[in-house]
Amino acid sequence: MKAIFEKEWGLYFSTPIGYVFLGIFAFFSGLYFWMNNILFGTTDFYAFFNGFLTILLIIVPILTMRSFSEERKTRSDQLLLTAPISVWDIILGKFLAAFAVYAVALAITLIYPLILAFMGGSIDWGVLFGSYIGYLMLGVVFIAGGLFVSNLTESQVVAVIGTIGLLLIFVLVDSLAQYITILNTQNSVLAFLYRIFMTVLSWFALMARYETFSLGMVELPALVYYLSFAAVFLFLTGMKIEQRRWN
Repeated sequence: MKAIFEKEWGLYFSTPIGYVFLGIFAFFSGLYFWMNNILFGTTDFYAFFNGFLTILLIIVPILTMRSFSEERKTRSDQLLLTAPISVWDIILGKFLAAFAVYAVALAITLIYPLILAFMGGSIDWGVLFGSYIGYLMLGVVFIAGGLFVSNLTESQVVAVIGTIGLLLIFVLVDSLAQYITILNTQNSVLAFLYRIFMTVLSWFALMARYETFSLGMVELPALVYYLSFAAVFLFLTGMKIEQRRWN
């Protein structure tokens, strides 16, 4: 796994992908900081994180698009599939490399609250800490989902579009749940089906669980949820790789 991690980490910065990702991340995070904090003279980062989520949906797929698709296109994945390493070494190595780049990008934004604190602003560090943990958890899920989509195609463009679509579904589930609540019915059968559907829908409500982090509350169930969600995607990715290995 260490060799895969080092190889992937090196590829991010021997190609433009890592620099493009960090550059876009830094640019838009700085823009959101200026728009939400500097212009309004506030030390509340709630609007900053909520607004930046939209950008995250677009730039995280850039980070994961080549993870498997490029190797499938060039057939270099055959070397990995026949190498004396486990599938999980491959998956976790790639996942941790992408997550490390994401974590570095997120760490860069720590300069913004430090700037406000240096200027005499009162920062709620508990809420800020919770928000950063929440974004790390979102990153875990988004990257795992991106790796899964990248493993399904040889085209990096398709991988980007597919990952954006997948992540949008997760983010929009909360809005869909609120809309369906309006359509609730008094019919007993439909009400029963409605409860089942809403229970299933709640399993995919990523943003509903992020709200607890944005309030400064780091809850174990929420952490387990995000890690489990990511584990499912990594498991499915592993099953797909195993299928190709045996074929």
